[in-house]
Amino acid sequence: MSRDTIRLPHDAYRLLQTLRAAGHSAYVVGGCVRDSLLGRLPGDWDICTSARPDEMKALFCSQRLILTGEKHGTVAVILHGKPYEMTTYRLDGSYRDHRHPDNVQFVDDLAADLARRDFTINAMAYAPGEGVIDLYGGRSDLAARVVRCVGTPADRFAEDALRILRALRFSAKLGFALDPATAAAAVAGSECQQQDKGHKNARYFFHHFAPSRTKKAAATPSVSKCPALIHYLGLINNLTVTDSVFNTARKLFAYKW
Repeated sequence: MSRDTIRLPHDAYRLLQTLRAAGHSAYVVGGCVRDSLLGRLPGDWDICTSARPDEMKALFCSQRLILTGEKHGTVAVILHGKPYEMTTYRLDGSYRDHRHPDNVQFVDDLAADLARRDFTINAMAYAPGEGVIDLYGGRSDLAARVVRCVGTPADRFAEDALRILRALRFSAKLGFALDPATAAAAVAGSECQQQDKGHKNARYFFHHFAPSRTKKAAATPSVSKCPALIHYLGLINNLTVTDSVFNTARKLFAYKW
Protein backbone atom coordinates (compact mmCIF):
# COMPACT_ATOMS: atom_id res chain seq x y z
CA MET A 1 0.00 0.00 0.00
CA SER A 2 3.00 2.31 0.36
CA ARG A 3 4.18 1.77 -3.21
CA ASP A 4 5.01 4.96 -5.11
CA THR A 5 6.06 3.20 -8.31
CA ILE A 6 3.61 1.41 -10.56
CA ARG A 7 4.88 -0.80 -13.33
CA LEU A 8 3.14 0.27 -16.52
CA PRO A 9 2.64 -1.92 -19.59
CA HIS A 10 4.94 -0.85 -22.40
CA ASP A 11 2.08 0.45 -24.54
CA ALA A 12 0.57 2.55 -21.73
CA TYR A 13 4.01 3.99 -21.00
CA ARG A 14 4.48 4.74 -24.69
CA LEU A 15 1.17 6.63 -24.83
CA LEU A 16 2.08 8.73 -21.79
CA GLN A 17 5.49 9.55 -23.19
CA THR A 18 4.06 10.53 -26.58
CA LEU A 19 1.53 12.87 -24.99
CA ARG A 20 4.11 14.40 -22.68
CA ALA A 21 6.69 14.83 -25.43
CA ALA A 22 4.09 16.89 -27.29
CA GLY A 23 3.74 19.23 -24.32
CA HIS A 24 0.66 17.75 -22.67
CA SER A 25 0.30 16.42 -19.16
CA ALA A 26 -0.89 12.82 -18.98
CA TYR A 27 -1.48 10.16 -16.33
CA VAL A 28 -2.89 6.68 -16.02
CA VAL A 29 -5.99 7.03 -13.91
CA GLY A 30 -8.79 5.25 -12.12
CA GLY A 31 -9.12 1.51 -11.71
CA CYS A 32 -5.64 0.67 -12.98
CA VAL A 33 -4.09 2.79 -10.23
CA ARG A 34 -6.44 1.33 -7.61
CA ASP A 35 -5.74 -2.25 -8.64
CA SER A 36 -1.99 -1.69 -8.88
CA LEU A 37 -1.90 -0.33 -5.32
CA LEU A 38 -3.88 -3.37 -4.18
CA GLY A 39 -1.42 -5.71 -5.89
CA ARG A 40 -4.05 -6.78 -8.41
CA LEU A 41 -3.52 -7.02 -12.18
CA PRO A 42 -5.43 -4.20 -13.92
CA GLY A 43 -7.68 -5.20 -16.77
CA ASP A 44 -7.55 -1.81 -18.46
CA TRP A 45 -5.18 1.14 -18.45
CA ASP A 46 -7.06 4.41 -18.91
CA ILE A 47 -5.30 7.71 -19.46
CA CYS A 48 -6.35 11.26 -18.65
CA THR A 49 -4.62 14.15 -20.33
CA SER A 50 -4.67 17.87 -21.03
CA ALA A 51 -4.61 17.08 -24.77
CA ARG A 52 -7.85 17.79 -26.63
CA PRO A 53 -9.42 15.10 -28.82
CA ASP A 54 -8.19 16.73 -32.04
CA GLU A 55 -4.66 16.83 -30.64
CA MET A 56 -4.82 13.18 -29.65
CA LYS A 57 -6.10 12.22 -33.10
CA ALA A 58 -3.23 14.09 -34.71
CA LEU A 59 -0.62 12.53 -32.43
CA PHE A 60 -1.84 8.99 -33.03
CA CYS A 61 -3.09 9.33 -36.60
CA SER A 62 -0.98 6.35 -37.69
CA GLN A 63 -2.81 4.05 -35.26
CA ARG A 64 -6.29 2.61 -35.37
CA LEU A 65 -8.57 4.87 -33.36
CA ILE A 66 -12.03 4.47 -31.84
CA LEU A 67 -13.87 7.81 -31.72
CA THR A 68 -17.30 6.89 -30.36
CA GLY A 69 -16.58 8.82 -27.13
CA GLU A 70 -15.00 11.83 -28.79
CA LYS A 71 -17.71 14.32 -27.84
CA HIS A 72 -17.01 13.50 -24.18
CA GLY A 73 -13.27 13.83 -24.75
CA THR A 74 -12.36 10.17 -25.20
CA VAL A 75 -10.15 8.84 -27.97
CA ALA A 76 -9.22 5.16 -27.83
CA VAL A 77 -6.09 3.93 -29.58
CA ILE A 78 -5.60 0.26 -30.43
CA LEU A 79 -2.10 -1.06 -29.73
CA HIS A 80 -1.34 -4.74 -30.19
CA GLY A 81 -5.04 -5.48 -30.32
CA LYS A 82 -5.84 -3.77 -27.01
CA PRO A 83 -7.76 -0.48 -26.70
CA TYR A 84 -6.39 2.29 -24.48
CA GLU A 85 -8.84 5.07 -23.69
CA MET A 86 -7.39 8.57 -23.45
CA THR A 87 -9.74 11.24 -22.11
CA THR A 88 -9.28 14.99 -21.90
CA TYR A 89 -9.50 16.54 -18.43
CA ARG A 90 -13.06 17.76 -18.16
CA LEU A 91 -15.87 19.13 -16.05
CA ASP A 92 -19.26 17.47 -16.45
CA GLY A 93 -22.48 19.40 -16.97
CA SER A 94 -25.90 18.42 -15.64
CA TYR A 95 -27.15 14.82 -15.83
CA ARG A 96 -30.79 15.09 -16.87
CA ASP A 97 -31.00 11.37 -17.68
CA HIS A 98 -29.17 10.41 -14.45
CA ARG A 99 -26.64 8.51 -16.53
CA HIS A 100 -24.64 10.73 -18.90
CA PRO A 101 -23.60 14.40 -18.71
CA ASP A 102 -25.58 16.66 -21.03
CA ASN A 103 -22.35 18.42 -21.92
CA VAL A 104 -18.72 18.55 -20.89
CA GLN A 105 -16.18 21.35 -20.58
CA PHE A 106 -12.56 20.54 -21.35
CA VAL A 107 -10.06 21.92 -18.84
CA ASP A 108 -6.31 21.84 -18.26
CA ASP A 109 -6.51 20.92 -14.58
CA LEU A 110 -5.99 17.35 -13.37
CA ALA A 111 -7.49 18.19 -9.96
CA ALA A 112 -10.77 19.32 -11.54
CA ASP A 113 -10.93 16.11 -13.56
CA LEU A 114 -10.35 13.90 -10.52
CA ALA A 115 -13.06 15.79 -8.61
CA ARG A 116 -15.79 14.58 -11.00
CA ARG A 117 -15.04 10.89 -10.42
CA ASP A 118 -17.22 8.51 -8.45
CA PHE A 119 -15.19 7.10 -5.55
CA THR A 120 -11.95 8.10 -3.87
CA ILE A 121 -10.35 4.75 -4.68
CA ASN A 122 -10.97 5.48 -8.38
CA ALA A 123 -9.87 9.13 -8.25
CA MET A 124 -6.11 8.58 -8.24
CA ALA A 125 -3.67 9.20 -11.08
CA TYR A 126 -0.10 8.13 -11.69
CA ALA A 127 2.82 9.09 -13.90
CA PRO A 128 6.43 7.88 -13.77
CA GLY A 129 8.58 10.42 -12.00
CA GLU A 130 5.61 11.97 -10.19
CA GLY A 131 4.19 8.99 -8.36
CA VAL A 132 0.59 8.63 -7.25
CA ILE A 133 -1.57 11.77 -7.33
CA ASP A 134 -4.16 11.30 -4.60
CA LEU A 135 -6.16 14.43 -3.77
CA TYR A 136 -9.21 12.83 -2.15
CA GLY A 137 -7.86 10.21 0.24
CA GLY A 138 -8.03 7.20 -2.04
CA ARG A 139 -4.95 5.52 -0.60
CA SER A 140 -6.16 5.88 2.95
CA ASP A 141 -9.54 4.45 1.94
CA LEU A 142 -7.78 1.49 0.29
CA ALA A 143 -5.88 0.91 3.51
CA ALA A 144 -9.10 1.21 5.54
CA ARG A 145 -10.97 -0.97 3.00
CA VAL A 146 -13.71 1.60 2.46
CA VAL A 147 -15.72 2.68 -0.59
CA ARG A 148 -16.35 6.42 -0.29
CA CYS A 149 -17.75 8.90 -2.80
CA VAL A 150 -15.71 11.85 -3.97
CA GLY A 151 -17.50 14.93 -2.63
CA THR A 152 -21.15 14.69 -1.63
CA PRO A 153 -22.51 11.14 -2.11
CA ALA A 154 -26.07 12.26 -2.90
CA ASP A 155 -24.74 14.45 -5.70
CA ARG A 156 -22.65 11.63 -7.18
CA PHE A 157 -25.62 9.24 -7.21
CA ALA A 158 -28.02 11.87 -8.56
CA GLU A 159 -25.64 12.43 -11.47
CA ASP A 160 -25.43 8.76 -12.37
CA ALA A 161 -27.76 6.29 -10.68
CA LEU A 162 -25.67 3.29 -11.77
CA ARG A 163 -22.98 4.50 -9.37
CA ILE A 164 -25.14 2.92 -6.67
CA LEU A 165 -24.50 -0.41 -8.34
CA ARG A 166 -20.82 0.34 -8.69
CA ALA A 167 -20.52 1.15 -4.99
CA LEU A 168 -22.10 -2.18 -4.08
CA ARG A 169 -20.06 -4.00 -6.68
CA PHE A 170 -16.77 -2.70 -5.32
CA SER A 171 -17.89 -3.42 -1.76
CA ALA A 172 -18.68 -7.04 -2.62
CA LYS A 173 -15.83 -7.62 -5.05
CA LEU A 174 -13.09 -6.16 -2.86
CA GLY A 175 -14.60 -7.00 0.52
CA PHE A 176 -14.70 -3.29 1.40
CA ALA A 177 -17.21 -1.59 3.66
CA LEU A 178 -19.30 1.31 2.40
CA ASP A 179 -18.56 4.63 4.02
CA PRO A 180 -21.64 5.46 6.16
CA ALA A 181 -22.50 8.62 4.21
CA THR A 182 -22.09 6.76 0.91
CA ALA A 183 -24.27 3.87 2.13
CA ALA A 184 -26.96 6.25 3.38
CA ALA A 185 -27.04 8.09 0.05
CA ALA A 186 -27.31 4.77 -1.84
CA VAL A 187 -30.29 3.72 0.25
CA ALA A 188 -31.88 7.15 -0.10
CA GLY A 189 -31.41 6.93 -3.85
CA SER A 190 -33.21 3.58 -3.92
CA GLU A 191 -36.17 5.08 -2.08
CA CYS A 192 -36.57 8.09 -4.36
CA GLN A 193 -39.84 8.96 -6.06
CA GLN A 194 -41.12 6.41 -8.57
CA GLN A 195 -41.05 8.85 -11.48
CA ASP A 196 -37.26 9.21 -11.20
CA LYS A 197 -36.28 6.93 -14.07
CA GLY A 198 -32.55 7.12 -13.35
CA HIS A 199 -32.89 5.46 -9.98
CA LYS A 200 -35.55 3.09 -11.29
CA ASN A 201 -32.92 1.81 -13.70
CA ALA A 202 -30.56 1.01 -10.85
CA ARG A 203 -33.26 -0.64 -8.77
CA TYR A 204 -34.48 -2.72 -11.70
CA PHE A 205 -31.22 -4.61 -11.75
CA PHE A 206 -31.62 -5.82 -8.20
CA HIS A 207 -35.21 -6.89 -8.71
CA HIS A 208 -34.71 -8.81 -11.95
CA PHE A 209 -31.15 -10.11 -11.73
CA ALA A 210 -29.65 -10.15 -8.25
CA PRO A 211 -32.47 -12.00 -6.40
CA SER A 212 -31.83 -15.14 -8.45
CA ARG A 213 -28.37 -15.24 -6.91
CA THR A 214 -29.16 -13.89 -3.46
CA LYS A 215 -29.16 -17.19 -1.57
CA LYS A 216 -25.89 -18.35 -3.12
CA ALA A 217 -24.31 -14.90 -2.97
CA ALA A 218 -25.17 -14.31 0.67
CA ALA A 219 -23.22 -17.42 1.65
CA THR A 220 -20.02 -16.28 -0.04
CA PRO A 221 -17.33 -14.29 1.74
CA SER A 222 -17.35 -11.42 -0.76
CA VAL A 223 -21.04 -10.66 -0.31
CA SER A 224 -21.23 -11.50 3.36
CA LYS A 225 -18.86 -8.57 3.76
CA CYS A 226 -21.35 -6.37 1.92
CA PRO A 227 -24.38 -6.02 4.21
CA ALA A 228 -25.41 -2.98 2.18
CA LEU A 229 -26.05 -5.30 -0.77
CA ILE A 230 -28.27 -7.61 1.24
CA HIS A 231 -30.16 -4.64 2.71
CA TYR A 232 -30.55 -3.06 -0.72
CA LEU A 233 -32.18 -6.19 -2.10
CA GLY A 234 -34.97 -5.75 0.44
CA LEU A 235 -35.84 -2.31 -0.90
CA ILE A 236 -36.78 -3.36 -4.41
CA ASN A 237 -40.25 -2.81 -5.86
CA ASN A 238 -41.64 -4.23 -9.10
CA LEU A 239 -40.20 -2.12 -11.88
CA THR A 240 -39.71 -2.50 -15.60
CA VAL A 241 -37.19 -0.83 -17.85
CA THR A 242 -35.48 -1.44 -21.19
CA ASP A 243 -33.25 -4.43 -21.92
CA SER A 244 -30.34 -2.08 -22.60
CA VAL A 245 -30.41 -0.79 -19.04
CA PHE A 246 -30.57 -4.33 -17.71
CA ASN A 247 -27.61 -5.39 -19.84
CA THR A 248 -25.60 -2.37 -18.72
CA ALA A 249 -26.28 -3.21 -15.09
CA ARG A 250 -25.45 -6.86 -15.63
CA LYS A 251 -22.06 -5.94 -17.09
CA LEU A 252 -21.30 -3.92 -13.97
CA PHE A 253 -21.63 -7.13 -11.98
CA ALA A 254 -19.62 -9.25 -14.40
CA TYR A 255 -17.51 -11.01 -11.81
CA LYS A 256 -17.69 -14.40 -10.08
CA TRP A 257 -19.72 -14.46 -6.89
